[in-house]
Order: sequence, then structure tokens, then C-alpha cells
Amino acid sequence: MIAGPQDCHGRKTLQLHRMTTALVQELVRLPPEEKLQLIDALWQSLDAAEVPLQGGQVEEVQRRYGEMKANPAIGLSLDQLKARLG
Repeated sequence: MIAGPQDCHGRKTLQLHRMTTALVQELVRLPPEEKLQLIDALWQSLDAAEVPLQGGQVEEVQRRYGEMKANPAIGLSLDQLKARLG
């Protein structure tokens, strides 16, 4: 008999894999609006520390921070930003 996949504690993970696969198959059939709601809920559940910056993002943040330090007048207050976004 061939053993199924196991986690680091030796427990079978095949059932979990099947459940995950079935869930993904169900989720991809959701209407676009529900997919977007799910994406938003998942995104909101992440802690900022769990989302590392990638590629050129660190450099872009540093560049923007440098701009703001050099010329604070280019920034917007939260109220100004809210008004601009409507």
C-alpha cells in the first residue's frame, strides 16, 4: 500500500488537500462581486507584517518618503485625501 502525503508530525494531509481543492473549485465559480468580497475579507484579515514588500516596492516607498521629507507641502491630510477621493 502506498502511503499518502504526511505533514511534519506524520499525519495524513491528503484529506486536507482534497478539501482545499474542492473549496478552491467552489470559490472560482462564485460571481465576480462575491469573489471581490472574498478577496477584500481575506486582505483585511492579514496583518501588515504578513505582507512583505516585493521587488521595487521598498525602493518606491523610500523614494516617496524622501520626497515627502524634502517637500512636506506635496502631501495631503487625511481630510484632503477623503475629499479628493469623494
